[in-house]
Amino acid sequence: MGQALDIVNRFMQSQDPSFLADDFSFIGPIDQTTGIDAFMKLNEGFFPLVTGMRMLKQFEHGNDVCSIYEMDLTSPSGTSLTLNIADWVVVNNGKMMSEPALHYQGKVFAFYYGKKMIFRLGRDFQPEAFNIQHYRLLAPFKTRPPMVDWFEIPSSDQHQWEELSRYALHLISEH
Repeated sequence: MGQALDIVNRFMQSQDPSFLADDFSFIGPIDQTTGIDAFMKLNEGFFPLVTGMRMLKQFEHGNDVCSIYEMDLTSPSGTSLTLNIADWVVVNNGKMMSEPALHYQGKVFAFYYGKKMIFRLGRDFQPEAFNIQHYRLLAPFKTRPPMVDWFEIPSSDQHQWEELSRYALHLISEH
């Protein structure tokens, strides 16, 4: 096991902020933060909900670590669910630096999550125009409506991911 992989695994097991760089940045489907304090505050209510985790696949290439895993959660009301998660973490100088996504001028427009690419394609996006067979709107909250600008595109339509990335970049660069 390389140093980068060891650092990522030690953080995943402990949530010890000493493994994070001072300017650690996190970009997720709902929130993004920069800095250790902001990241830990974002997750202070989340980490206690985690009841289990199963690593499905993990690989390291230099300073990059990709982890694909299942995370079990139990809400305060007792509801249980399992999330499929893919993380890409960059480690430099012995510290975790970031969990990247595709972004333009600090705004996320695409990221990989749970065997799907998530794209910010706008309210007027027509999946049929791109020959997309399967999709759904991103709905990260059970009690809120879907996010109408964000589309989940599964791996069955991965042949369109590059074109959709370009489309999403074009949209965000115009605003």
